[in-house]
Amino acid sequence: MRSVPRGWGDGRAEKSLLRRPRHLTIAVLIAFLLLMVGSAFGATLTVGPEEKIQAAIDQANAGDTVLVESGVYGENLVLDKKITLQGSGRPLIDARGSGSALILSSEGAKVQGFEVSGSGPGERDAGIRVMAENCAITDNLVVENNIGILLQDVNGCLIERNEVEGNDVGVYLEASYGNEILSNQI
Repeated sequence: MRSVPRGWGDGRAEKSLLRRPRHLTIAVLIAFLLLMVGSAFGATLTVGPEEKIQAAIDQANAGDTVLVESGVYGENLVLDKKITLQGSGRPLIDARGSGSALILSSEGAKVQGFEVSGSGPGERDAGIRVMAENCAITDNLVVENNIGILLQDVNGCLIERNEVEGNDVGVYLEASYGNEILSNQI
């Protein structure tokens, strides 16, 4: 007769061995989910009146928000990452008569809550120039530009609740289809 270790043969030991890896699997799954949820909520970088917005954009990672405090910012900005550029107290981005004040060149970029003015006189100079798909431009005042908002060869963008006034051209779509332009004052 062969001897069998205690617990073997009645099913309890086998169940115990199967249970241990499952606990480890659940722990690894929970750690992974916490990591993913943490990265889904990006960081917020705050820019004050004496700082440069573009420096914060360059420092930001995809999913981050760059929060810009009220003030006047004489810059030409390029959003080349999927970030949110959020104004607090409607800060002014002034291109000072050169180029576009704000260029969105990354899919999914968002701009909300700014006054944008002072683009250059060039054919495609705009207050806000969108060159990437699925971007959102909401709740902005876009004034005194060659083109207020230019959508250039893009689809899936949302232009909503903006005041676009005093520009040579209000909103211009160049080879752009399937965009939503809603509740704007033009």
